[in-house]
Amino acid sequence: MISDEMIRLSKSVFPELRKGTHLSTDNCKLYQEIIENQEEMIRLYKSVGFDLIIKDGYMYLDGSDDSLVNKKRIQDEALFFFILFPWIIEEGGDPWKYIHERTPIRIGHLPHLKTPANIDLMKRLELNDQDKLLLIIKRLKVRGFLKPSMDSFKLLPPAKRFLELAEQFNLPNDDARGEEE
Repeated sequence: MISDEMIRLSKSVFPELRKGTHLSTDNCKLYQEIIENQEEMIRLYKSVGFDLIIKDGYMYLDGSDDSLVNKKRIQDEALFFFILFPWIIEEGGDPWKYIHERTPIRIGHLPHLKTPANIDLMKRLELNDQDKLLLIIKRLKVRGFLKPSMDSFKLLPPAKRFLELAEQFNLPNDDARGEEE
């Protein structure tokens, strides 16, 4: 039998997780509640066809339903990170440290609409202006990947998903993976 506590907790997180939102240590209380009840939560979601994936400082819902998150949005978000991470490396940074240390990234300095190659990539997904770039940043905030402030943002632990994927495609620097916490 499912306890009232698990029903309450699931009701509070399922709608967000179902939309593709990632919860992280930045969602302190809720994240901690799920961690404390993770075995029950994993079983509960498994019973209705979802996997609650809990990784290093973040969690998300994985399901067999293709409509879990719009594929176009995933492409947009992946492209955002696939341009961002190599740029961080080219600037002498370490994407892993940017995530772990919450290093601010100034929105005005983003490379997405500054080089012909990046502009071409962005146009292929019909992301050809600053407003559309800001829309992606807003969606990434809603889904728990980053935390924006006035003119910058910080990468949150769920951004590791995209960094791990980007590393499979060989970022320009083999030493890109920094120390993990």
